[in-house]
Amino acid sequence: MNTVYSALLTGCISFAATNIDDIFVLTALFLQSNSSKRKAYIVVGQYFGMCLLIILSSIGTFGALIIPRTWLGFLGIIPIYMGVKMFYTKDEEKPNSRNVLTDLSTYKVMLIVIGNGVDNLSVYIPLFAQGQWIYKTIIVTMFLILTGVWCWIAYKAIHNPWLGSFIKKYGHLTVPITLIGIGGYIMLEAGSFYMLVK
Repeated sequence: MNTVYSALLTGCISFAATNIDDIFVLTALFLQSNSSKRKAYIVVGQYFGMCLLIILSSIGTFGALIIPRTWLGFLGIIPIYMGVKMFYTKDEEKPNSRNVLTDLSTYKVMLIVIGNGVDNLSVYIPLFAQGQWIYKTIIVTMFLILTGVWCWIAYKAIHNPWLGSFIKKYGHLTVPITLIGIGGYIMLEAGSFYMLVK
């Protein structure tokens, strides 16, 4: 029983501590989507990205991360590109009948999540390297539940009365700036800028 409580507490604290910045990422993504279809691919992409981070962490417990962290940092180019594009083009809501699983936008969100979560691997790898299978299963379950909670918090944040009025006035500037800042942070933290300069 102590193992269960320990895993629940560890899972919650680890996720919250390493994914605070994901709230801002999700909020920025939800801000630029007005249709329920586009909100769906954000949620699915977030889950895909988190699942891949869990898989990478599990592989890392064997001491063999296939892709170096510096290279994963180059995924920061994606939110930078999205932010710059938003400055020059108006984001029109187009009818989209594609399934979220086959929509390219889903995988763009997934890559942003992975890039933003590269620094989390240093916490997740030792976390998944310890304990019995029940311990690891509980932590993974908590991560998946809290991913949904994070999406809900970000979605509710954009419907806040004060924040909503602010977004109507300045959203066209704050969203691309946020995305560009996130992309730059991802590359900086992973050491990708240093590799480019070198």
